[in-house]
Amino acid sequence: MADFSTTSATSNIAPSASRSALPSSSPISVDHHTLQITQHKLTGTNFREWSQSVMLVMKGKGKMGYLTCGTTQPDADTSEYNTWDAENSIVMAWIINSMEPKIGRTYLFYKIAKEVWDAVQSLYSDMENTAQCFEVRSALKTTRQGNNSVTDYYNILSELWHEMDLNYDINWEFIEDGVKYAKMVEKERVFDFLQGLNSDLDEVRGQLLGIKPFPSIKEAFAEVRREESRKKVMMHTATKVNNQGGSALAVSKQKTTAPRGDHTRDKSWCDHCKRPNHTKENCWKLHGKPANWKGRNQNQKRPQPAYAADTEEGTSVILTSNQLGKSCNKF
Repeated sequence: MADFSTTSATSNIAPSASRSALPSSSPISVDHHTLQITQHKLTGTNFREWSQSVMLVMKGKGKMGYLTCGTTQPDADTSEYNTWDAENSIVMAWIINSMEPKIGRTYLFYKIAKEVWDAVQSLYSDMENTAQCFEVRSALKTTRQGNNSVTDYYNILSELWHEMDLNYDINWEFIEDGVKYAKMVEKERVFDFLQGLNSDLDEVRGQLLGIKPFPSIKEAFAEVRREESRKKVMMHTATKVNNQGGSALAVSKQKTTAPRGDHTRDKSWCDHCKRPNHTKENCWKLHGKPANWKGRNQNQKRPQPAYAADTEEGTSVILTSNQLGKSCNKF
């Protein structure tokens, strides 16, 4: 179902808009820059894209009749012939210059623009190619989002859908039937779009399938794209918070954890004896020991082991080793 509604905005462009100021005897004027009318050059395998872009330009310039016999060739002896001949030549130049040189040179000696257009269409058009239709339809069934963004994934599907439209140019006998068919096709395209989304978008996919009335493909795409943007923002925020939390924890550990063996100690130093933990003013080697100083082992007598002995009365007496030795000497 071909849709050329996008050309309506350009079809209203007056032919004079593409003309520059030349003598009045010249119907149209073209400099060398305007001979290249499209970036889609015919390569032999891209006829659909090329033909669509050429038709958009021709409709915008008001010259589509030179490709469809809408503009007939007048008699050579009439005043209209010169105008027709000039415009026909310009249209031929536009078409030939939009081809690859190896293809365009074969059409340089044609006389009428429509002959060029018909010859190219018969050689490179695959409008009736059933195998091409099957290939496009198979691609639609197997296309998945994968690593693409939602926008890129949608654009891939849109290109395939447009190719299908070019292969199915249906002239409906009743307009109402065409409208119903268009709604059915759009619903299938929503299914194709939702089916290929990644699993992280399952929630919004389920929400769209439950909406009544069923959304259009543009509405479905807009909603999924909003959900994708929301998830990206949430993931970025969570990552930022985690990174900040990890940095704060590392700084906290650096402040609270002291290196092993690093204990707070007296850092005083004696310049006389060259030893730490005291100063020259209280150095024993210089001033002697304090009068009240006691040795480390003074008043710390080693405890003597005790021995127990039973008396005749049945009581127990605890004796030290010295007392036991003295008792033994008496006997």
